[in-house]
Amino acid sequence: MKKRIIVNIFVLSLFLVGTSLLYAGTKHSHEANVIKVDKDGNKIALCGCGHEVKVTSSTAKVVDGDDTYYVCSDKCQAALSQNLNKMKPALQLKVEKAKVKAGTMGNVYHVGEDGALTAKCACGMDVKVTDKTISRTLNGEKYYLCSDGCAAQFDKNPAKVAEMAKKKMKKKSM
Repeated sequence: MKKRIIVNIFVLSLFLVGTSLLYAGTKHSHEANVIKVDKDGNKIALCGCGHEVKVTSSTAKVVDGDDTYYVCSDKCQAALSQNLNKMKPALQLKVEKAKVKAGTMGNVYHVGEDGALTAKCACGMDVKVTDKTISRTLNGEKYYLCSDGCAAQFDKNPAKVAEMAKKKMKKKSM
């Protein structure tokens, strides 16, 4: 029994060392303007010019640190490369609005012109999103919650609470 435990610990140690060597020095990229994934599993990004772009290995892009921005053409790539710092705030606002429209922004249902987010908690309360707003993530989407009580309900049954929030959002938009 002791021998088996020692062997398992040794194998686990080798795995962890190998994994850390494999990922050492690699950067984890953030696809800053991907707005949704279509029914076929393709990522769709919003170019700075407003066109939607299907992301493939050959899609033109601009890399800024850990952020990757996909573009629809060489012309847009050149424009974004030259003016990224000026264009980034407006592009991020467009991306967030497109995510809300696509339904991939969790329970955020409104993005103000100033970038302020408003979410609909599952209990029906509107939540102004700040860096202090309670949130949880489900399937890559962030859900903002109005209180610790709603957060506890989310923790008990995330899918049900997320579905309730989405239903409340639909009623809000009608």
